[in-house]
Amino acid sequence: DAQLQDFDLAAVNALLGDRFMLKQGRADAHVELSGDISRPALRIQGALREGVIKDLKDIGALYLITYQTGQIVVDGEVDLGARGLLRANGGGRLDPAISDPTEALRLGYYDVSITADDLALSMLPAEDRANAQGSLNAALHVTGTAESPTVQGRIEIATLTVPGVSPLTISADGGFAAGALDAQVRISDARGPLLQADARMQIALHLIQEHPELLSKTLARGPWQVTGQ
Repeated sequence: DAQLQDFDLAAVNALLGDRFMLKQGRADAHVELSGDISRPALRIQGALREGVIKDLKDIGALYLITYQTGQIVVDGEVDLGARGLLRANGGGRLDPAISDPTEALRLGYYDVSITADDLALSMLPAEDRANAQGSLNAALHVTGTAESPTVQGRIEIATLTVPGVSPLTISADGGFAAGALDAQVRISDARGPLLQADARMQIALHLIQEHPELLSKTLARGPWQVTGQ
């Protein structure tokens, strides 16, 4: 067993630079390793306090990860305080014959549920949200490999406020598979429905995986194929 108590993550950031996304934070972790070399069993439980990622501060997190005989189980949450909460739970199947952990994770098959509660749009860069304010809720189900995932679920912005426009409610039900994002989009205001449409967009997933910050720009700028009324 190994124990990590109140570890300063700034030291890791100083060593790894941009390869380690956390600039600062305090970490606790408890690691249990059992079994033999060819069939190890691993359990990692930990917490993050006062985390900093780019301009986001005071990030907290709790997580539990277990692995045994090719089966990995993950349960965790990221607490952003007044800016919202993210949760993830599920698991995956890894090939025990692959000795490189990074390669095993890359080629593994996953089945994970992700939820977002009241995520503040203010966390997006100003140029990507056009002065819009509001919060986002989502329930997503992700299956497949890291290189070829399938995503199904629902995203909703309950009260979107934009200067000069009455508050809007926006919802999207759909998913992503084989490089295509499809969604049924509904927009309404206090007077009733304004728009219902089917929207489709091609996304170069490998670029988003290499540069996650491009996702919000890609979704905002399109091009989208839209049919509806």
